[in-house]
This record gives sequence, structure tokens and C-alpha cells, in this order.
Amino acid sequence: FTILHCGKMILHHKGVFFMPNYTTSFSNDRIITRKNACRYIHTNTLIPSYVRGIASEAFQNKSMIKTIQFPAELSHIGARAFRNCNGLTDLRLPNQMREIGSGAFADCSSMRRVTLPASVSELPKDLFSENTKLKSVEFHGQDQLHTIHKNAFFRCQSLTSLILPESVTTIDDRAFYRCKSLDHISLPGGGKRDRQ
Repeated sequence: FTILHCGKMILHHKGVFFMPNYTTSFSNDRIITRKNACRYIHTNTLIPSYVRGIASEAFQNKSMIKTIQFPAELSHIGARAFRNCNGLTDLRLPNQMREIGSGAFADCSSMRRVTLPASVSELPKDLFSENTKLKSVEFHGQDQLHTIHKNAFFRCQSLTSLILPESVTTIDDRAFYRCKSLDHISLPGGGKRDRQ
């Protein structure tokens, strides 16, 4: 028989769902895209353990998402993948994360807490831009982070302080632009820069 799922016709055969023009079954999507993301969207979203990547704009504008649990082996999140997910309050990325696209979590107006794994080497442009309620950013483990790009924390106006890992070597212009409550940043090597 056939059913409609997210506005698409799905064929059902021997317990497995297939979509026309898809080369893999719904039960084995290693990359979540805008086309198949709707099957994962819930208030408390659980990304299956077999998923290895989330494509650009996959969950953009999905305000009903309140929490996300990522699989341990997830390694890539595309640009604007969770942009404008206004219900999302906490973010903890898995330890195998390697790449995060620009603006991946921008405009998440309810986000308050972020935990980043040691495996991330760069914080891209606009990553947390306009997350006006973001108060806490933590870095865990033996960090590989070396670069924080332009506008990564643009207008995170609730952020008051930040302790950067020793691995950081480059902070681009305007990385913390318009973070009006940010009083000081603890720099690699034990230094500290107060707000001027």
C-alpha cells in the first residue's frame, strides 16, 4: 500500500518504507537532509545512532524542537542546519564531531547553554549569532579548537564571561561583536582580556 509522509508518497514493502527517487530505504539514512528530516522532528528529538551527518538547513525553522540527543558517532553538521530553532534551550555536541557549518545554530533565541567537544577545530562564521539568551559555553577535554571565526558569537548579549581552551590561536574580527554583557575572556595561557 502507499501512504503520505511529509507530503511525499511512500511505498511500503515487507516492513521497510521507501520513497520514490530515493536510493536508500528510510531505515538507513546516514545523512539527514531537508527532504527526510521531518521523520525525526519531535519536541524531544532523538537522532538515530546510524546517522553520521546532518545536511545544511535540515532542521531550519523547526521551533517545536526543545531538546536534541545526538548519536555518539555524528561527525558533521551543515550550514544553518538548526538555524532559527527557537525552542532549543541546551546544546551538547558529541565527542566525534569534526565539522560544523556556518550559522548552524544561529537565531536560536531560547538557547542558554552550549557544551562543545574537544574534537571541534573551528567555530565557524555566525555559529551562535543572535542567540541572545546564551549564558554558558563550555569546552571539554583536550581541545583541538584553534580558530573562532567572524561573528561566531554575534549579539550573544547574555554571555558574561568565557574561558577559552589553550589550543586557540586565532580569534577573528567581530567574533564577539555586540556581546554587550561580556566582561572578560580568559585567554589561552592563563591570560585575561577585560572588556574595553
